[in-house]
Amino acid sequence: MNSKTKLSILFLSIISLSFLIFFRILMEGYDYLVEPLNYAKIAFGIGFVTFLLYLFIKKWRNTLTKVMLTAFGICLCLNLYQSVETYQHLQHNKRLEIYKELSCKEMKSQFESDFKNDKIVYFMSGLGYNEERSNILREYDVNSYYLGCIMGSNLRCYNDIVKDYLKEKHDYDLDDH
Repeated sequence: MNSKTKLSILFLSIISLSFLIFFRILMEGYDYLVEPLNYAKIAFGIGFVTFLLYLFIKKWRNTLTKVMLTAFGICLCLNLYQSVETYQHLQHNKRLEIYKELSCKEMKSQFESDFKNDKIVYFMSGLGYNEERSNILREYDVNSYYLGCIMGSNLRCYNDIVKDYLKEKHDYDLDDH
C-alpha cells in the first residue's frame, strides 16, 4: 500500500469516526433520523474489520485495501447525507419554536412578516401526514409542517389567518379539502 492510499484510509476513517461520534451525541432522542447512521456504523465496522484482517493476512492486502477504502468512503458519504438531514431538521425545529412562543394576537404580525418574505406556513396535525393537502398548499407557495397529533391553539390562530389569506387572495377554501 502506497503512502497516498494509507493517508486516504486514515483520513476517511478518522473523519467517519468523528462524524459517528458527533451524531451519536447530537442525535440523542431523535431515533427517526438515525437510520443512515446505522448503515454508516455497519460500513465503518466493515472497514475496521478489514483493517484488522489487512494486518494479519498479507496475501489479501490488495483486495482488503480496496474494501477498506470502499467501506470508509460509504461511511463518510452516509455521514455527509446525515449532516444535511440533521441541519434541515434543526432548522425546522428552530423555525417552529418561533411560532410556539407567539400568542394568538402576535400571529397576525408574524403572518405579515412571513408574507413579505414568501415564507407562509401551515401547521398540520392529526394521525397522519396529509400529502394531498401539502401538495395543494405548495401550489400557493405555502409550506406545511406536520406536527403529529397535538397542535397548540396559537398555531391554530396562524392557520386561520392562512385560510383567510387563501380564500381572499386565491379564492381557495382549505376547509373544503
